[in-house]
This record gives sequence, C-alpha cells and structure tokens, in this order.
Amino acid sequence: DSYTHLSQASLARDILARHDMTDCNPCKLPMEPGRHLLYSDRPAVPDVLRRQKYQEIVGALQYLCTWTRP
Repeated sequence: DSYTHLSQASLARDILARHDMTDCNPCKLPMEPGRHLLYSDRPAVPDVLRRQKYQEIVGALQYLCTWTRP
C-alpha cells in the first residue's frame, strides 16, 4: 500500500524559529481568564517594530492555518 502523508509541522517549526519562539510553551488561552484590558494598559507611544513583528507572526500563522491545509 502506498500513501501520501501531509504535515504542517515543518512550516510551524520554521515560523517559530524565524521569530525566536522555539522555547515558548503552548497554552490553551492567550491570557488568564477574567482579565480585562484597560485603556491605561497600553503604552503611551506605540512601538512600531513590536507591532510589525506581531503582524508578521500573525500573518505567518494565518497562512499556515488557511492556505496550507490539504
């Protein structure tokens, strides 16, 4: 019997490595339950580089989840 095995693990590892996140631990929720974000929690001056890095990571994950599915 021959079969084809598709996996996204390699791309996921590449995304984590590209963004220095290989030592991160998985979690079920992005923050603790019941936490409310306040306007005063945000920085007075936005960090453009941090925002760009966040957008790159989210875009790569969206690509992984949306466009690479069999």
